Amino acid sequence: MRLVLFIPMLFLLPHCIQGQNINISGQIFDSRGEPLLQASVVDSLRGQANLSNTYGFYSLSARVNQPIILKFSYVGHVPQVFRFFAHRDTIINVFLAPQTLDEVKIVASKAALLDVQQISSVVLNGQTVKMLPSLMGEADIIKAFALTPGVSNGNEGSAGLYVRGGSTDQNLILLDGAPVYNPNHLFGFLSVFNPDIIKKAELIKGGIPARYGGRLSAVLDIVSKEGSTNQLNGEASIGLVSSKFSINGPIVKDKIGFLLSARTSYLDLILLPTRWDYNSGKSSQFFGYGMSDLNGKLSWKLSSKDQLYWSFYTGSDQFRINNQSYPNLQQGTRLNWGNLTTSLRYNRILNAKMFWNTTVYATKFNYTNQFNSREESSDSLIGRNLFRYSSGLNELAFRSQLDFLAAPQHYLRLGVDINRQRFFPRSIFKETASLDSLFLEETQERIRAHNLSLFAEDEFKLSSRLTLNAGLRLAMYRQETSFWRFEPRFNISYRLLHNLQLRAGYNRMNQFIHLISQAGLRFQNDLWIPSTSDVPPQSASQIVGGLLFKTQHNLTVSLEFYHKKTRGIIDFSEGSSFLLDYAKTYRELFTTDGTSTSKGIELFLQKRSDKLDFSLAYTLSKTTNLFTNLNNGKAYPFAFDALHNLSLSAIFTASKGWSFALNAYLRSGFPVTLPTAAIPYPEEAGFEGNRYVFIYTAKNNARLAVYHRGDLAIHHTKLKLNNKSRTWTISIFNFYNRQNPYHAQYENVEQVRVVNGVAEVSTTQQYVVRSFLPIIPSVAYAFTF
Repeated sequence: MRLVLFIPMLFLLPHCIQGQNINISGQIFDSRGEPLLQASVVDSLRGQANLSNTYGFYSLSARVNQPIILKFSYVGHVPQVFRFFAHRDTIINVFLAPQTLDEVKIVASKAALLDVQQISSVVLNGQTVKMLPSLMGEADIIKAFALTPGVSNGNEGSAGLYVRGGSTDQNLILLDGAPVYNPNHLFGFLSVFNPDIIKKAELIKGGIPARYGGRLSAVLDIVSKEGSTNQLNGEASIGLVSSKFSINGPIVKDKIGFLLSARTSYLDLILLPTRWDYNSGKSSQFFGYGMSDLNGKLSWKLSSKDQLYWSFYTGSDQFRINNQSYPNLQQGTRLNWGNLTTSLRYNRILNAKMFWNTTVYATKFNYTNQFNSREESSDSLIGRNLFRYSSGLNELAFRSQLDFLAAPQHYLRLGVDINRQRFFPRSIFKETASLDSLFLEETQERIRAHNLSLFAEDEFKLSSRLTLNAGLRLAMYRQETSFWRFEPRFNISYRLLHNLQLRAGYNRMNQFIHLISQAGLRFQNDLWIPSTSDVPPQSASQIVGGLLFKTQHNLTVSLEFYHKKTRGIIDFSEGSSFLLDYAKTYRELFTTDGTSTSKGIELFLQKRSDKLDFSLAYTLSKTTNLFTNLNNGKAYPFAFDALHNLSLSAIFTASKGWSFALNAYLRSGFPVTLPTAAIPYPEEAGFEGNRYVFIYTAKNNARLAVYHRGDLAIHHTKLKLNNKSRTWTISIFNFYNRQNPYHAQYENVEQVRVVNGVAEVSTTQQYVVRSFLPIIPSVAYAFTF
């Protein structure tokens, strides 16, 4: 306990007494009263620059009784300049009026060129995401991050998030402060995040600050918009797969605002004729799919210093197949999964130096897979079978953080995280019934765990050129036994020139929960489990370094290298299965001694102007996994390892409301497991044509062909009265119809030929490559009101 109390004191000791300095602080809002995060605040005389936090709060130091010139700016808004003398700590709240993008001239001042920026981080907003080409017209924030270095979405069309060789469960994905455990719709082809409600999404890949914990690879922090407190606004859209609707406005003018947004698919309506055919006996099969999202947010300005937020999200997927193989036999499969999150946040400006934020959240994920069959004669039941598998987890947590400008050189963040988790790894129910018997079998697994974390950060300006962000996180996790982990973090940046910065970082992370997904299954099949004495926590150490170069003409060049070592990863043991091994406990299904090594070099070029937004990302990387009991104890490539990965994105804004967007991708093929030998079936097996059995001796021992693809989007926006708009969007996924390899394997292919009137069957072994997504055009219509 003494050590815990001593940690924050280490950051408070130096330079805490500055008698000649005062603090200028406050919040930055847009004209609707919504806080602007990462708005720029520049002290023109002293050359200082800062960015507002998630709630629009900023804080700068200044000399007492000296002239001060502060410039407040945010992209798409009219800058404001304040000139004044300050004799004491002063609070200034700023409201920035919007500009149309045609009026914005994006030119940076020298003071703001290299403002505070997290190493290995990328920030996107919902409006940018909606401009990019998309699959079936569904804009997706997670797919947009695949246009940045070190990030992959996995298989073609998927919305997975694989960062620097990490798996999807190693990302901390936050929506308004609450973690989302499964961010996928439509079997992974679409994420659950509706771009209409996204204000900002920041992806941090390395040098992760101490205020974040619990995952190994990355942090994706998504902040939703707040409702306007002075006018009612709304937007809606109709697309190929789904429709969206959102509305926001005041409940109490200038005090309480709300936001409500919904998204639903109509695939069930499109597939309704197949159900009619099935019910009428014209078809032996039908399937249906439903998907929905609902977001809400309430913001309440209690006073000029106090703000209260309540957010919630719920989303679900339902997939079902019914078939009738024989006249009296009906079979059906149902898959359901979904998330529920809610968070209550309170923040207060304590004084010109302190900002306090407290969050209470709850989150839940559940998954169910059900199979049933029913056989009956003309007058009675012959047999009935039901098999239902479900898993999930829920979490309740408290988090509190204090931001403290202890001195002009020290910006501190101190906080605590407490959460309780309940896991339901596997709940299995079996029912078998016949004319004269009934058999029931049920298995349930329930586990509880608790987590406590303390953290401290200090953003320390050692000189006008050198800045250090040092932090420490102490984490305790208890389930059966207690795990204590220290996690040091630091980022350091040195400004060589006014537009050139050297940067480096280190982070040690621990992850106390594990996700198991059955390899080879396309369907959702997530199983979350906690760390125990048998399944120790995962840990990772990452070193990152590089340089950042910016010009006054808004060209940004970032070059980074990284090296990451991960220990304690887990995977299914060879031959294990979710469903077939239901009699085993979850601990018997996998091996736990895996290590992963990732290293790479990343280049990112970005150019912004009033007409063109352009980016180019290139990654040279390698990731290998090693398990004692897998692949004969030899290292093998990670499932989505690609030596080369190049992506390009361009958005061009023309006149008269027209805009055009292009995405292009080029990367090495992903690993694939192919057989190393084939032996014929014995004659007594009864197969004609010399069928072969394939022998697999190595994992991920080959690669698919090179992957490349291009996507296009055309937008036309027409402004109406009161600045409302109507937008038509045409998007073409894979516009040159590249048949990219999705899966490859060797297969026995039978060939029949007739010789002298006799059919002869022969079997050859062929390498079969399957593609998945051809050219897919789509159209969408959106309007604001």
